[in-house]
Amino acid sequence: MQKASRTNSASIAQSLEHRKTVTSKLTYYEHSEPIKQHINDRNSYRLIQLTNKLEVLCMQNHDAKQASAALSINIGSSADPSELKGLAHLLGHMLPMGSTAYPEKDGFEKFVAKNNGQYNHYTGYNSSYHYFSVDNAKLKTALNRFSHFFISPLISVSHLNHKLGTVNGVQKILSTSDIWRFYRLLGETSNPNYIIYKRFLENKSTEENLDTKQGAGLQDELVSFFEKYYSADIMRLVITGNHSLDQLTEWAVAMFSQIPSKGNTAPTIVHIPFSDRQLGKVVHFESSTKDNKIIVTFRMPGVESDYPTNIILFAHVLLKRQGPGSLIDYLKTQGWATSHDVINCFGNRDQLSELAIVISATPEGMENYKDVVRALLAYIKSVTDQKSTAWYDHEIKEIKKSNSSIMKAIRRDVHWAKYQARFMLNPMLSPKNIILGTSKFKGYDEPVIPDIIGYMNPTNYSVYLRSNKHSNVQCNLVEPFFKLKYSTSDIPFGLTAGISFTHELLDHFQTPEFNRFVSMQPAAIAPTTTKMKNSSKPVLLKRSNKVEAWFKQINQFHDLCGSIRIGISVPAAINSPQVAALTELFSNYAQYVIRKELRDELSFGYSFAVRKTYATIEISVDGFSAKMLDLIGKILERIADIQINEKYFYKCLEKLMRDYANTLQMDPYFIGYTHLNDMCASGHWKPETIIDELEEITIPELQEFSHTLFARNFVKLIVSGYFKESSALAVANMVESKLDFSPLPSNTQLYQQAVAFEPGYFTFRARVKTPENKLNSVTSRIFCGSTTRKRDNAIRLFLYKELGFFIRSHLRVKEKLGDIAIALGLKYAPGNGMLEFVVQGKHNPVFMRLRIDSFLREYRKILQESDAEKIQAIITARAQKMLEKTKTIIEETNKYWKHIIDGTYNFEHKTEIAEKLSRLNKEDVLAFWDKYLDPSTAAGYCRIDCQMWAQGVERPKKSEFSQYSSTVVALYCCLAEVGVSVLDIRTIDWIVRQAESSTDALERIREESGQFQDVDDIFAQLGGDKYCAVTIAADMAFEETRNPVEAFDIGDRTKYEIIGLTCNPNGIWLIKDADKFKAIHPFYGQPVAVNKLVPVYPSN
Repeated sequence: MQKASRTNSASIAQSLEHRKTVTSKLTYYEHSEPIKQHINDRNSYRLIQLTNKLEVLCMQNHDAKQASAALSINIGSSADPSELKGLAHLLGHMLPMGSTAYPEKDGFEKFVAKNNGQYNHYTGYNSSYHYFSVDNAKLKTALNRFSHFFISPLISVSHLNHKLGTVNGVQKILSTSDIWRFYRLLGETSNPNYIIYKRFLENKSTEENLDTKQGAGLQDELVSFFEKYYSADIMRLVITGNHSLDQLTEWAVAMFSQIPSKGNTAPTIVHIPFSDRQLGKVVHFESSTKDNKIIVTFRMPGVESDYPTNIILFAHVLLKRQGPGSLIDYLKTQGWATSHDVINCFGNRDQLSELAIVISATPEGMENYKDVVRALLAYIKSVTDQKSTAWYDHEIKEIKKSNSSIMKAIRRDVHWAKYQARFMLNPMLSPKNIILGTSKFKGYDEPVIPDIIGYMNPTNYSVYLRSNKHSNVQCNLVEPFFKLKYSTSDIPFGLTAGISFTHELLDHFQTPEFNRFVSMQPAAIAPTTTKMKNSSKPVLLKRSNKVEAWFKQINQFHDLCGSIRIGISVPAAINSPQVAALTELFSNYAQYVIRKELRDELSFGYSFAVRKTYATIEISVDGFSAKMLDLIGKILERIADIQINEKYFYKCLEKLMRDYANTLQMDPYFIGYTHLNDMCASGHWKPETIIDELEEITIPELQEFSHTLFARNFVKLIVSGYFKESSALAVANMVESKLDFSPLPSNTQLYQQAVAFEPGYFTFRARVKTPENKLNSVTSRIFCGSTTRKRDNAIRLFLYKELGFFIRSHLRVKEKLGDIAIALGLKYAPGNGMLEFVVQGKHNPVFMRLRIDSFLREYRKILQESDAEKIQAIITARAQKMLEKTKTIIEETNKYWKHIIDGTYNFEHKTEIAEKLSRLNKEDVLAFWDKYLDPSTAAGYCRIDCQMWAQGVERPKKSEFSQYSSTVVALYCCLAEVGVSVLDIRTIDWIVRQAESSTDALERIREESGQFQDVDDIFAQLGGDKYCAVTIAADMAFEETRNPVEAFDIGDRTKYEIIGLTCNPNGIWLIKDADKFKAIHPFYGQPVAVNKLVPVYPSN
């Protein structure tokens, strides 16, 4: 296989020119060769090398409201000592925990959070990177703090245990991910010495593994690892902001030149994933979702990254093709596949050692997996035998180029910085291609195709079959870490060396047809008009009893771009789950058939979707403005004349039901979120409800729905981008003529409405559906302020942004309460705004809810003690960030469309909120908090919680909930979690009331329990952790008995009890039936337009 030599070090050195910084006259070197940039890229770049060999890319973005930086290093988990797996990951967590210059623990994360930024890091198998964003004004200080991660980190013993729990928590998060479960299985079924999978093979958790060395011993290992591997020579740094290149260079040289240069310390990796003995296997394994996957893995030769083209992209081009004669078309025709994709290769940057092809299979496809694999191998053989497809490669690249350069703006944010820093580790990226060269699809190289295909042969692969249910196969093996069940067997001889293909099968696969749209040059189709002026907001051109047409000229992103949104009303979808299900299925069906029939038109520079949003079917098209009206006309013609095909109907129905079924398999916190949405607003339906309705839909019913849909309607639309008014009016006329509908009475046009709850504290409990998921969650939604009051909206925005950092720091990091701890700001217009607090973890939801309450009380103190000037600075920065310009025409269009479709037409919403936000001060925030969020001061305190309980976790009975306080219930459940379950809740309550302290209470519980089971070891382990849930729960329960808190206002007891609600001693109501609870409350009114709707062209 042909290879290109690595970039010549001497030639790179020759391109370096000696420089000195403008202010401090510090030495550095600059790459003299100009950096290639995208045509739309207005940023300025400078690539330099420091005296310690650290490569730095500086980027000035004049419009950036935030600055960012990212540093990558060519060291990852592959460098872990065999007896200390997870050491590199743990070091990544320890670096920001203080340095000799900035010793405060978590000081860096607090600093960037207070300045509207974020920080994170990632450890891969052969690289790691740290990245942050911050206000431009604070970039200098942030960079100085950041540089000391790599110059003089403290790596303190006192922080180790704290971070060990965090590292282990990350692994627990991954345990429910099918992707990571698959990685784990690969490690179990492949070469155990292969470095990529080796780190997945430890039977113990990272925490247990690293606990083999305690305290100073583990600290010594971390320091040794840092000193051995962390060298400036294998680091790359990216810095972005609105500062001048000279200033960014000054800071980079002054702050990062102190990182020691130790030469190239990156380890060499040479292992291969599969030996001959490990190939040729069929592995069935169980999925945590209902998605079926057939994964075919080919062993590759260890292709170095300096090959001139990325062979994965070549494989993608060959296998991703659709249309007649393609593999995808064949698999779908047989009913075996829903979609098809090539996923990432496995191997480090110097070695591509495996190519995996993933086929999303139907249940029939799983049953016939042998035929699916045979078809794949036949297609590969067919490609080998057929003539050159160079023209097709050119077509794919042109489509990718158009989609990239036309549809997307040049985004240079913190995420770009981290990926750019990572890509800069690639030695093949020459200085001039440092920006554009990260995609290595450099040109069509026909000789490489046979080489690639040569390795994709019947004797060089294995098959992995992922499903939540395998028929006729017993998964009797268990992967030890995630407890993943699987089985292995040999691939049948007829699919390996003895494979044969029928002429009928081979003849199906044909050379694709040329896409006539690819030959269309963008410059040749640009509308001929004078330069447009961007209007500040959309203009209402036309408003009749059938159509409402808006127009917005936009040309700051690309002169040839346009976006169109069309909203077709389906009022009954708000109030009827049956109509909601029909609307969802119709949208999916229409999208499927239109994409299939207009494949060529949609592939070149256009994106298209049909989706249901509450009471609307939304059609969206983005792409070249010149041809978009023709495309819209075809789409409208097709959607108006939908004829339901039986085959396509069942394809779309099965996919939609599978998607909803997968929703039920998602993390508990997400399910809790959907439960609360269903309770708090109209138009939301539980997944189970929609699944039940979908099961009843027939082909005639869907056909009748399509006819009824266009009998009477009201359509909203917006045309934005490089258009004239006449274009928008033309779309409006097409809507009326091609859809051919009668007017829909204005009083039948409905919008989403919020439920108007009365003051009180309510809790809803539900079970997690999947037995495999052992996590619990609690979601607390506190209603605060009105969505129609701009000042309330501004304060909520400030609070949820600030609370997001503190809840993570306090509950996830400090208390290790769970893998997820987040704060959100929500609203339904019109109605009450909400702040939502979410925790997901292994502890019972009652305990986690009480810890949220404790956190909120603690944050109130933090807010009270905070410096007023600092609060004001944060508020000002938040206001400035709100005024940042949108990055793409799609974002710009959606910003206006959101307010058109919800009926408020408040196009100045962000500007108004930013203005209100800028006027706030600390006292305003405290007053808002006390008025709505503090139950001891808020007269109309209103809150709803959703507790998700894992299967197998005993939750309090209804009688126990009503009789005992939440703190006692939490203690009772926490004791059960650690195995102390012989005492009933009545006894626990009695002991707490009799105890002289929380410690005394636990000692009495130990003595009482010891009469029935051996609990000494359990209680001995509890004593060493002040953040132990049992200890905290005992403290809370004892404190409440001595200093009881006033119960919440229970409101109208009769009204709630008549629908089955139960109240506990704290005044918290337990909701038995969420639908009945929602039904007894009224809705807020329909939204009111904030702007008078006066069309430019009045209707006749």
